[in-house]
Amino acid sequence: MYPDDGRIPHVPFGFNHRRWLEFKAQILPGDKIVAFESSPESWEHLAGSAGYILVRDGKVVAQIITLMN
Repeated sequence: MYPDDGRIPHVPFGFNHRRWLEFKAQILPGDKIVAFESSPESWEHLAGSAGYILVRDGKVVAQIITLMN
């Protein structure tokens, strides 16, 4: 848990809020938001990531990374 010292805004995605708003602004009707997480091996090698992708017509058009190691 993070301390509530005012450094992280109380908004969705905290310090990543601006990126979330940019991601969200790209969403069109029919798009899908899909959560992703890299393989367990990538986490073991300190190269893991997780977040959300925006899929349109079967293609990734945007992403937001919410966790990295």
